[in-house]
Amino acid sequence: MLGAGNGNDLDLQQLQPRFAEITLIDIDIEAVARMMARQPPEMRSALRSRAPVDLCCLETILNAPAEQEALVLAEAIARAIGGTDYDVVPRPAS
Repeated sequence: MLGAGNGNDLDLQQLQPRFAEITLIDIDIEAVARMMARQPPEMRSALRSRAPVDLCCLETILNAPAEQEALVLAEAIARAIGGTDYDVVPRPAS
C-alpha cells in the first residue's frame, strides 16, 4: 500500500484474507509503526513495513528528460522499496 500512513483509510480486515503479505510504504515511519501496533497479532504477522520511503522522488524527476519522467519515477520508487516482486500493483483507471 503506497502512502499507507496511519492506516485510518485502509480496510486491512478485507485485504488480509486475500493476500499472504501486505507491504506498507510511507515516508512517516512512526505513523506506520502506530498503525501496525494497533492490529491484532494475526494481522501484524501479514504486514511488512517499508518506511521511511519518500514516494515523491522529486530530485529524480527534476533531473530526468521529460520523455523519460514516468520510467525514471517508477525505477526510483522500485529502488526505494527494495525492488520486491508484488502480486498486485494498482493503477489509475484510463
